[in-house]
Amino acid sequence: MSEVSHTTIESLIASSDVKGNKIDVLFRCPVTGVEASSTAPLKKLGDMKSKMTRSVKKNVWSGLRRSATRAVSDTLGKGMAGKIAKDLTSTGLK
Repeated sequence: MSEVSHTTIESLIASSDVKGNKIDVLFRCPVTGVEASSTAPLKKLGDMKSKMTRSVKKNVWSGLRRSATRAVSDTLGKGMAGKIAKDLTSTGLK
């Protein structure tokens, strides 16, 4: 599916109205004149950046924790000592 941009649908927009944190749009077919309305929430750029930053940090930290526990497990083996060290490493990095 191709990505829809504002320029792609601009000719279909009959009117739009921003009300607080939402936008109301009226679309009109240029051939038939049939109209359809839609409402969508608007997100602040700062909120999106904040969520993205948290997600990246979480994923990086999870990857580091997996790598560290894997390294401990590979070094100490699958025995009791390896399992205990792996659990301690995982818990310590949370």
